[in-house]
Amino acid sequence: MNIYNILYHKSKQFIDDKFVKIDVVRFRIKICWRCINMLIRYSLQILKDLSDALKSPIYLISYIFPKNKNIWIFGAWFGAKFADNPKYLFLYVANNQPNIRPIWLTKNKKIMQQLKQNGYECYHAYSLKGFFYSMRAGVAIISQGLVDVNRFALSRTKNIHLWHGTPLKKIGTDSARGYSLPSYLHNFYVYFLGLINPFYKEYFDLYTASSPEVVQKFCTAFDTIPEKVVVTGSPRNDIFSDNKKDIAEDTNYDIYNSIIQNKIIITYLPTFRDRGLTFDQLFNNYNFDFEKATNFFKENNAIFICRPHSADKTKISSLKSEHLKFFNDDDMPDTQKLLAITDILITDYSGAYFDYLILNKPIIFAPFDLNEYVAQSRELYYDYDSVTPGPKAKNWDDMLVLIKEAIIQPEKYEHKRMEINKIFNDFSDNQNSKRVYEKIVELIEAEK
Repeated sequence: MNIYNILYHKSKQFIDDKFVKIDVVRFRIKICWRCINMLIRYSLQILKDLSDALKSPIYLISYIFPKNKNIWIFGAWFGAKFADNPKYLFLYVANNQPNIRPIWLTKNKKIMQQLKQNGYECYHAYSLKGFFYSMRAGVAIISQGLVDVNRFALSRTKNIHLWHGTPLKKIGTDSARGYSLPSYLHNFYVYFLGLINPFYKEYFDLYTASSPEVVQKFCTAFDTIPEKVVVTGSPRNDIFSDNKKDIAEDTNYDIYNSIIQNKIIITYLPTFRDRGLTFDQLFNNYNFDFEKATNFFKENNAIFICRPHSADKTKISSLKSEHLKFFNDDDMPDTQKLLAITDILITDYSGAYFDYLILNKPIIFAPFDLNEYVAQSRELYYDYDSVTPGPKAKNWDDMLVLIKEAIIQPEKYEHKRMEINKIFNDFSDNQNSKRVYEKIVELIEAEK
């Protein structure tokens, strides 16, 4: 080996060693930053939870406050949205049950203004009237937790948990991985807060589910007993009986125009990930070609609509066209309306497809990162293939082929869809809100 080769290999080794050291330093900086960020987040959350303890006297006052069984308060999604099961039950009660005074509580001023303009009673959850009617209410109805309304003033109220869908991925106490803290620390923290904040430990008198199969999952997820979980169907699914044009007109101008033009509506609803792929990577890592997709949907007289999960705060794609639309939570807070007008649904691990089964329309599944998702984000209640009645795409090239197939043969997988629907949906008669209302009335009457 001559002197030049020796110098070359020595210098190459030196450079490689330097890059390895740089990578190690970068890795350590990244870990340190994550730890600092996590520490700041936890510290702020602890300070907030401790400051909430100052509201304990309000909770105690609400205990002796006279209740009115005909005042029902509603809220959804941490008070940020007018959507989901509480929304549809609220509208049913407001329009069909004159003996009940339904009041929507929100932390969103736009929602408050909109509901008042439409003739409904609505207050900011933490306004004086928000506190007053929370203390007076005989019933509180939510989709996430009592944080949807005003949990500081809810004592001796009948609390009704409608949740927000049938779960495929594990939820509540079944999903320790969903917590940012280890489960034993999370449980201790909840216990500690329950001692200083009487409103922190939530208690529910009634849960609603779509089938006996779902009752089993709710019992373990919410640590409750079967007697408290009633099979009524989801109020939000009542919208499936409405006319597509009427729904679209109230949803989005672009979508309404597409319905008028008889375009095929293809909706992609990816779920959120606690860890792993970002929203953009669901496209970029799996061969999504914007120009190719645009031409495909144009040729097939279709419009592709993507609406990320509410918990996914990733900035949505700026790539849009007449045939590809991306909507965020602000643009379209109510995905149930979108489902109702959809001709072909695409999803990965979102439980939204359980609702969509009622319509018995084509569903294409996109479990691009199934193994990583189960390992890093959430475990599933079921074997994925056994409860997903439709073809599975490995990437977006596959997806376009399967979409074409679904357009030509929408009846394919029809019997499998019906089979899974029977397991997860007992009702498809658009009377779910009525059943939930009757169960709440039964609960109140049983107190006499």
